[in-house]
Amino acid sequence: MLSHMRAFRHMVERELQYQKFWYMTPDEAKWFEADEEFGPFSTLGAPTFPSAREDMKEAKNCYVLGRHTAAVFHAMRVLEYGLKALADDVGIT
Repeated sequence: MLSHMRAFRHMVERELQYQKFWYMTPDEAKWFEADEEFGPFSTLGAPTFPSAREDMKEAKNCYVLGRHTAAVFHAMRVLEYGLKALADDVGIT
């Protein structure tokens, strides 16, 4: 029995050596992959710019994971939707 447990442990350790895991606090975990893209701010953009929804979600997920440069990238893409709409409103191409 003990030899089977050792073999199992060795197999698990061998498989896990190729995996990467991110730790997040319970507070961060509730934001990660949540339906609300920017938490309380999601009501500002998601209904107005539904095409920006994926970038809103990715900006939040990247921020939670500590990938701040990627979070800014996605946030700038969200901003682009608003700027294009503003430009169309005032007749700028």
